[in-house]
Amino acid sequence: MPNSDELLLFKLDYHYRPGTDLMSKWVLLDPAVINIIVETVVGPEAVDQYSPERTEWKTGKRSDVVYTAKKTKKLPPIIVEIQNGVNKPFLSRLTQYCLNAAGEHGSEPIAVVFCIRSTDKKVLSNAHASKKNQFMLRIPSYPWAEDCFLLNEYSIKQFTHENNLHPLVALTLFLTEQKQTLRDCPRNNNTTIRMLYRIAMNASDTQGSAMSELLNDYNDVCKESAMYLNEVTEAMKKDEFDQELRKRIIERVDEGLKVIQAYSKKHKSGNSKSPEPVRASSSGGIFHKYKIII
Repeated sequence: MPNSDELLLFKLDYHYRPGTDLMSKWVLLDPAVINIIVETVVGPEAVDQYSPERTEWKTGKRSDVVYTAKKTKKLPPIIVEIQNGVNKPFLSRLTQYCLNAAGEHGSEPIAVVFCIRSTDKKVLSNAHASKKNQFMLRIPSYPWAEDCFLLNEYSIKQFTHENNLHPLVALTLFLTEQKQTLRDCPRNNNTTIRMLYRIAMNASDTQGSAMSELLNDYNDVCKESAMYLNEVTEAMKKDEFDQELRKRIIERVDEGLKVIQAYSKKHKSGNSKSPEPVRASSSGGIFHKYKIII
């Protein structure tokens, strides 16, 4: 678990800053973050009941994050989407995701949408603040979802200066501000904000290790493939092309193919060491058995 100084000095890569696709998914798969969302949109009875579910629907389309309650069917599935822009085309896709979820899980889901940049004026004109939590905007969702909540910079604006910052407001602030360092993020002394940067820091370290291994393997396969192909090319230039030479060429081509196939097998989704979400909220180094599919 990183100490306070490490966390304060740490800087996320621009491509993995908060609000980007991969980093957002990592954060949203952390158990503490799941509890923040489900407790707010479902209720206290939902705490510790939800876990990540596969995100691909039978249609082949894929949601960003899906939570389901494994131990009871009384709690609805939850679909979480992170969008740069929320507009009519997106809502049409979201409607289909929710209908798919209802069909597969037997109950209408709750949709939670984090908008990082812009929300279409027509969407905002049809939305209204939730009575229970006014920092969330409710979007009409009948008959495709039990409820649909939108969180963006506008919806949380008047709530970001409260002494007791609501954890879901803190999460929205973290995602929409997209600051690469904790020290640049508003409310950086807030417990939830610090927890989110801790998760991001651990996830970034995991990503760096995985990408380093992938890059090394890529360089190796390029080097070895070039070596085999050069040998084959030189052999093909010889005037005498007897059976022994033909046999040696075939052997070298086969060896080159085996190298490529071995690396290909290693990096298929089921076998590669693809990054996993890291729980940093309490113990800092616990990995979950749930892979992110981009």
